[in-house]
Amino acid sequence: MNNGGAIAHARPTGAVSRRLAAAFLIWLAASVGVISAWRGLNLKFDFQHFYLDAAYTWEHEALNPDLDNPDKTLRRQLPFYLPVVSLAIAPLAAGGPQAAALLWAALHVACLAYCLRVAAARVIPAMRSPSDSRAASDAPVAGAWMLTALAALASLPAMYEAAKFNQVSFITLALVAAGVAAVLRRQPVSGGALLAAAAILKILPGIMLLWLIARREWRAGAWFIVWGLVLTILPCVIVFGWEATQRYHHEWVEYNVQGAPARGLVDDTLDEHFVDRRNQSIEIVAARWLLDGHAHRVGLSPVSLDEPTVMLLARGLKGLLLLALIAIGWHIGHAGGARGQWCLAGAFMLGMLVFSPLLRQYYLIWAFPAVAALTAAALDNRAARSIRTLSMAGLVVWLLGMALWMLESARSAGAHLLMLIVIGAILLWIALHDARLSRIALRESAR
Repeated sequence: MNNGGAIAHARPTGAVSRRLAAAFLIWLAASVGVISAWRGLNLKFDFQHFYLDAAYTWEHEALNPDLDNPDKTLRRQLPFYLPVVSLAIAPLAAGGPQAAALLWAALHVACLAYCLRVAAARVIPAMRSPSDSRAASDAPVAGAWMLTALAALASLPAMYEAAKFNQVSFITLALVAAGVAAVLRRQPVSGGALLAAAAILKILPGIMLLWLIARREWRAGAWFIVWGLVLTILPCVIVFGWEATQRYHHEWVEYNVQGAPARGLVDDTLDEHFVDRRNQSIEIVAARWLLDGHAHRVGLSPVSLDEPTVMLLARGLKGLLLLALIAIGWHIGHAGGARGQWCLAGAFMLGMLVFSPLLRQYYLIWAFPAVAALTAAALDNRAARSIRTLSMAGLVVWLLGMALWMLESARSAGAHLLMLIVIGAILLWIALHDARLSRIALRESAR
């Protein structure tokens, strides 16, 4: 009788938890939509840039040739983006700014909903089913939506910032998550295409090609390159013509590969948000700590160096971190189960932020799969104690980073950069742990 009573009590409790999780996630998606729509309807923050570029491209079937007009609303708005991005979003302007804002908000809601689905159906089941050598199934395990809600709750500041800035952060995350899920389902063509689309949209997801190489996903890597070239060049040639396409890409190279981003964004003529607390890239954090005479120098720093030395040290650190990520990823390869593979993918996704010359707070939404993974592992009583402990430590680091959001001094010092590096290291440790156990099991079965 006691067992029956306990079971009868547990079922309603579980149902209430699921309803609460569903209500919270629906509220979250609706809130993102409302914030995005409100910002867009008022042409606030980055939506203005996207709409102005889309409108010019839609009206003239060309990119704005003005790159340095003193009136920022009259110059080309998206010089950091590949030309095909302006072409891809041009149809948004067909119905005017209000229709575009509503479509933009709806797209963000759809992308967030998809990312929540991936967390509940694939990331969390993988973290709680480490013995499965395949990727997790598409059916969420019991409690997965509750864990997804907890991860989303822990990520509320990043969610709000991404919605407020109305950038392409949710779209980028959805494309990367879909690409990773496809690759882990052994669908190299669609996986390569989705990851290539993400890289075209934001460039930074190009690091996922290194993830494919580390996993020896040669077909997916080849399709990544093929789709990347086709999607980058062909639409522009069809609409703009070959000569204009060449000119636009030459301008993009000059603005980016040979411009301020390539020099580490330490140019004194840049807007403050590139060099102050709002940018926590490795180069800029190093400059605030070490560069003599920096306008936003960290007060506690006792060292003063010249710019070439600071950039050399920063890029040396970035190179070491990248080599470590690639080497560990190569060592893991296909070894381990779904848990280790999602942790490895999550570490590379964090690399999209860590290795960026511009690390803004709205980029932190890309860490959501990693937060979901840590949440599931930290609360999994079946997992090894070391994994639970490290995962809990990663969650504490993430929550501390969210708490430090309002402290300008902490952001100037690079609190979020350090947070991402620590969480990435924890994910890699879990992936290595699973790979080691998998290899031991294979050796024992071969005897």
